[in-house]
Amino acid sequence: MDVSSSFGTDRRREFPINVGHEYLLCTVACIFEKGEYHGLTLYGVEDEFGRLIPVRSGLFEITVPRASRFWVVTSDEGSFYMRPREFVCNVYFSDDIHEDLPGARATLQEIKARLEAESFE
Repeated sequence: MDVSSSFGTDRRREFPINVGHEYLLCTVACIFEKGEYHGLTLYGVEDEFGRLIPVRSGLFEITVPRASRFWVVTSDEGSFYMRPREFVCNVYFSDDIHEDLPGARATLQEIKARLEAESFE
């Protein structure tokens, strides 16, 4: 998806998501510290390659209007996060998924299964 509106400092940014596709919201990050994402809310969703990617919240419509009971709320340097405990206990968990480290993808699949089951309750 091409987005011509500003995303941080980029004037044009592409996101590997598809219009009309339903995505499972794995993480939420409200970024307030200075940098590329300052002032944005980012949703962590899995792309078609199994990578967990941050995508601007404004590109989504929320269909289940409640926070997950599996999310842990944390803050760091003024930013606010809601994410499963695995992301809090291992700050490099997203990197582990991208690097396809042993067990990381399996753990992500377990997280997704919990979140998906919860969305049907």
